[in-house]
Amino acid sequence: MKRILLVLVLIVAVFAGCIGEKKTSAEDIMLATTDAVDDLDTYRYLITMDQAVKFSNLTGMGIAEGEKVSLSWAGAINLTGKSTMESSTITLKSLDGNQSIVEWRETYHLDNMIYQKLGENWTRLQQPYPEYGVEKTNQAKHLVEMLNRSEMGVVGSDKVDGVDCYKLKVHPDDDTSYGIMVGQIGSVDFRFLFMINLTELFINGSEMDWTVWITEDTYRPVRSQINTKYMATSDMIAVPPGDLGELRLSFETDEVRKFYDYNEPLEIAPPEEAMNALLIGPLEMEPTARRI
Repeated sequence: MKRILLVLVLIVAVFAGCIGEKKTSAEDIMLATTDAVDDLDTYRYLITMDQAVKFSNLTGMGIAEGEKVSLSWAGAINLTGKSTMESSTITLKSLDGNQSIVEWRETYHLDNMIYQKLGENWTRLQQPYPEYGVEKTNQAKHLVEMLNRSEMGVVGSDKVDGVDCYKLKVHPDDDTSYGIMVGQIGSVDFRFLFMINLTELFINGSEMDWTVWITEDTYRPVRSQINTKYMATSDMIAVPPGDLGELRLSFETDEVRKFYDYNEPLEIAPPEEAMNALLIGPLEMEPTARRI
């Protein structure tokens, strides 16, 4: 009888271990994370980015000039209610701090209407494909899509805001890495994208360190941090040879994405002045080809 009881205890222990066993491989974690993000109703996010752009040896005498960019982008999304809210602040400063430009934007998306505030003015814009606005704003899903195209490894566990998390190192595929580089450089000044040989920069002048934290109990992403360094030399910049001497153009970026308030009650509504703003109709789609 004792032997039977012992066998039963062992069987129960084995099955209990299987049921309660946590996933330990990056592949298993990402499978669970993909399912968790696909099953979301609401959440909030905050994206911050600090970037320094430096021009070194601008005159061949070791002079350094440049600028700093700070971005704060807060958002909320109600996937079941098909509504979103975003607000962003971009601050551009010279390295010496003597010049500063601030741009502020606020946007609401409800059904087939977009309410947007630039500066002090609100506008209303009708869009023909309202589902696209919600899909475009779904930052958690975009993150998971990038992670699923990448190689990852679990490097340990950590706490984020008191919650136990898996800590993963991400090694993105070339397309994802290239897209991140273009987005970060273009966020400073889109003209850099035309000045620099981006392919050469990507191959010979880029570094990236990417870490993601995913909760151990719900498998939801709560933090993503990307640190990048890009160094463009004079031979990568589209100007006649010899005009730039030993110029070095560097970009150093720290980008952090935080996700929180998953599946909490969330009502998104623009202010009254936005609801009464000037209405702009949907843009007419021009034909891509003309029949002859």
